[in-house]
Amino acid sequence: MTGTNEKTWAALRGAIDEQIKLYSKLLDVLDRKRKQLIKGNTKELAKSTKEENKFVDRLEALEKKRLDAAAACLPGRVGTITLQDVLDAAPEGEKEKLEDSAVLLMETLNSVAAINRANAELVKESMAFILYNMNLLSSDRTRDNLYEGSGKMRDPGPKKRGIVNREA
Repeated sequence: MTGTNEKTWAALRGAIDEQIKLYSKLLDVLDRKRKQLIKGNTKELAKSTKEENKFVDRLEALEKKRLDAAAACLPGRVGTITLQDVLDAAPEGEKEKLEDSAVLLMETLNSVAAINRANAELVKESMAFILYNMNLLSSDRTRDNLYEGSGKMRDPGPKKRGIVNREA
């Protein structure tokens, strides 16, 4: 059992399982956030973002706990301990359980990454729409047409301001 007891391996698996549960809850928050981005509900979006930040803080603490548990399972190991290192050293009774937990954690992390990419795209599209509207409101609509009815280029004349002053 590589010099460690069953409790040490169970603690590692427990830390991974805690991460899975917390990431699953974060997925719910991110999905709510996606729906609020689509609706444009900024008040609820701010609440979801605040809740998301709390999850991130808790997940950082859990990651440290998992890394500490992995180090306890492999005493004397120097440097970064990979999942493969842990699985190679795991006792036969724990190896399958750890593999199952690790696979589920990776699937959950992939889901979190996918919804984060989708949310980032929604934010990007919203910003593009806002910039388009700002440009539309701040342009001089009488100067947008550079040609007269005869096809000759119009004299630019003095600059006029649009509905919204760009400098505001």
